[in-house]
Amino acid sequence: MRKIMNKARLAGLLTGSLLVALAVSTPLIAADYPVKPINLIIGFNAGGGTDLTGRALAAELQDVMGKPVVIVNKPGAASMIAASFVSKSRADGYTLWYGSIGSMILAKELGKSELDVFSDFKQAGTVSRLVPAIAVPVNSPYQSLQDLIDDARKRPGELRWAHNGSGSAFMAAGVGFITANDLDVQAVPFSGSAKTRQALIGEQVDFGVENMNSEVNYGEKMRILGVLRQSKSDLIDPSVPAAGEEGIDFIGIDSPVGVLAPAGTSDEVMAILSDAIAEAASTEGFRAAMEKLLFPVALVPASDTTAQAESILANVNSILPTLKSE
Repeated sequence: MRKIMNKARLAGLLTGSLLVALAVSTPLIAADYPVKPINLIIGFNAGGGTDLTGRALAAELQDVMGKPVVIVNKPGAASMIAASFVSKSRADGYTLWYGSIGSMILAKELGKSELDVFSDFKQAGTVSRLVPAIAVPVNSPYQSLQDLIDDARKRPGELRWAHNGSGSAFMAAGVGFITANDLDVQAVPFSGSAKTRQALIGEQVDFGVENMNSEVNYGEKMRILGVLRQSKSDLIDPSVPAAGEEGIDFIGIDSPVGVLAPAGTSDEVMAILSDAIAEAASTEGFRAAMEKLLFPVALVPASDTTAQAESILANVNSILPTLKSE
């Protein structure tokens, strides 16, 4: 009888050990996701526009998902260091990249990065966008985009314009504006948006391309003539003119901001993540935070992000020779 009991106990122990081993070796099914904190990797220092909007999304996303969403700043190479880190991370949905999809496409096409948004990542949706705007010093004689265009045509080669450096989304947007209007102006590149703003404020250049929300902190030192958008329907500040509504030509280099996961992430995890991002971006808390930052809420679901990226790629390629020569 004792031998029978010992055999039964041994069988039970073996069965329990087998179940523990299976639990350790078998990946978590999608229904369990997430079971631990999620790291949202941002390729810029804390306090910048991308960082602040990422934190606004993370605050709502962790409420939706029921787990902490931790911001990790990995600045460098226009966010491509952070993107490279994420692309090589474990594809389990716990290490994600937040940033400008347009900037990633630009970096790839200009040969500044090997990362490909189409093959190295899966898109979980975009929630906002950078809004390129034509800005001038506060004392500039130009009162509209058309004023600027008219004067540039009268004085070919004389006007100077500032941008954030080769490969930046705002540099590409500026080239799209200049190309579409056949302007002969001198490009003056700077390293980053802060130096571009300083040049504008100091009247070292005649105009530049800035994010629309620059007026939050610099509205008394420079003016926005208009945004390079077809419509201002999704803008926080409806008083800012949109080039499309003013009849001004431009080649739109859109720069949606969203979340990417490593390419190997399962479709089941991506579905949960994408739904959560869409829900978080639709909350009043997120909209209020974005309104304060003067960033538009521009939600594009994961199912539509590939088409969005393809449209950006087509526009970038239409001005690629000029981009490479600037």
